[in-house]
Amino acid sequence: MRRFVVPLLVCTLGFALIASAWYIFFAKTTDTADDPAADIENSAAAPGFARAIDTQAAATGPLLPPRTPPLGFKEYRSETHRFSVFYPETLTVESFDEGAGASTIVLQDPEAGQGFQVFVVPYSGVQVSTERFRRDAPSGIMQDPHDLEIDSALATMFFGKDPLLGETREVWFIHGGYLFEVSAPKVLDEWLGTIMSSWRFI
Repeated sequence: MRRFVVPLLVCTLGFALIASAWYIFFAKTTDTADDPAADIENSAAAPGFARAIDTQAAATGPLLPPRTPPLGFKEYRSETHRFSVFYPETLTVESFDEGAGASTIVLQDPEAGQGFQVFVVPYSGVQVSTERFRRDAPSGIMQDPHDLEIDSALATMFFGKDPLLGETREVWFIHGGYLFEVSAPKVLDEWLGTIMSSWRFI
């Protein structure tokens, strides 16, 4: 079920840059009545994820120190989920507790039409199951999937679709006992790629 919708102005790219009102960023579906990891133990991997997702046990030990972001950026740090990422200083940050250990972090600048979200949910498997993918991506669309590495985690990057957001760029990966689902409008593909290159596990 959708938990919230955050308004964001999305710019249409073409010969002119037109600002229009639109809705962006919704919480990925989480069923708090179920164990978030239970659907992966004996389930087939979702198509496109069979070799692209890796995992490791929950991180322990001291956190790495804060990093110095480049000019015009800030560092977002999650000590709970043990990651850090640089984001443009014009974005505002909101965090939402989705229950059962899941969270959604929304970073956006409505006036500039820029933003992305990170959905994090506890996950114990080594692959994303078909059930999990259908739960978090009801459209079932995964176009042009590619494997890449986010810091030390193997990830799958693909184009998806949402009835409110439209076409999306998605990056999903498992690390430290969590499934991370990063999403942004497809038109922000390169912009999101620059941000994701700064992602580090702490």
